[in-house]
Amino acid sequence: MFDVTIEGLDELIAAAHAADSKLRDDVAMATQAAASDGVKAEQGSHPYTDRTYQLTETARATKPESVSDGVQSEMVWRKFYASFVTTVSGGRFDYRPVAERAARASLKKYVTEAAQRFADKLNGR
Repeated sequence: MFDVTIEGLDELIAAAHAADSKLRDDVAMATQAAASDGVKAEQGSHPYTDRTYQLTETARATKPESVSDGVQSEMVWRKFYASFVTTVSGGRFDYRPVAERAARASLKKYVTEAAQRFADKLNGR
C-alpha cells in the first residue's frame, strides 16, 4: 500500500467550491436581471402615455428562487390590464412577448458572462 500526496489539492478543491458557489450566485442574479430587463422592455414599448402609472408600475421581476432544475425569476403583472392594451378596433395588443424576447436575450448574455467569469476563476485569472 502507498499514499499519494498532491500539493495544493486542498486549495484547488476549495477554489473549485468557491467558483461553483459564485457561479450559482451569478446565475441567480442573471435570472432576476433578465426578468427586470423584460419588464423594462414591456414598459418602454407601450405606444400610449400611462399618466397614472398604475398599470405599468405594477410590473416587476421577482427575486430568484431555487427550483428542481436550477433557479428562476419571474416577470409579474399584478394588475390584469398591465400586460396588454385594448386597441381602437377592440382587439388586444399583448406586450408579454416583447418582455419575453427581451428577457430571453438578456438571460443568454448574462449567463454567458457568468460562465466566462467561472472559467476565468478556474483558470486563475
